[in-house]
Amino acid sequence: MFTLEDSAIAVAVAFFSSLVQSSFGIGGAVIAAPLLFLVNPVFAPVPILVSNVVISALAGRREWDHVQRSDLGAMLSGRFVGTLLAAGFVVAFGATHFDVVFGLMVLGAVMLLMVGLRVAITPLTLAASGVVSGFMGTISSIGGPPIALVYRDAPVRQFRATMSMQLCIGGALSAAGFALASGVTRELVYATLLLLPGSLLGYHASGYNLARVNQRALNVAVLSISGGAGLVVILRALAGGG
Repeated sequence: MFTLEDSAIAVAVAFFSSLVQSSFGIGGAVIAAPLLFLVNPVFAPVPILVSNVVISALAGRREWDHVQRSDLGAMLSGRFVGTLLAAGFVVAFGATHFDVVFGLMVLGAVMLLMVGLRVAITPLTLAASGVVSGFMGTISSIGGPPIALVYRDAPVRQFRATMSMQLCIGGALSAAGFALASGVTRELVYATLLLLPGSLLGYHASGYNLARVNQRALNVAVLSISGGAGLVVILRALAGGG
């Protein structure tokens, strides 16, 4: 089903992406999605989404008192709509040009994280970003950047806790939406189970390591790796005839 080498790479990517996600509240899927897609397309989006749901639930529970519930509600209302739109897209187009669409979503997420634009935090902007998040998250497993663009000026612990719960609940919606639209296979279940140990190890390691890492340098590395991998996905798809 998977070679030993592919399995080892998948676990390592799951570990590092979970380490980043658990420490900063965002960034894990931006790393994991394009790299794991290059290892084997079955890893994206459902196995990554399920893995992120587990990690985000643990991270949100760790800082539950800092979750801004009204903001979370606005995010999730939009994410539900975006998930329905994405599921309709999957049903309508299936695997047609999926690699290219996936790669474009990755590059779009990287660009959103690089944008210095400041957007006011209101129920409307949170819901609107939730719609985009739901669509992107269901197609590519990367649902954080659209909401992070709006929510980036929130206090750090509030950002991390609220984003974690949004990614937990929203990710579950996206995983269910994509799985129902495309079907569930034994390979999909195996890929999901394969990622969980690395993700859990990354979560537990997050309390020790990344507090001492230069976040600016880490951001540059994350965006460079993710953007490059997303571009490779697109080029590989185009070279193979889409």
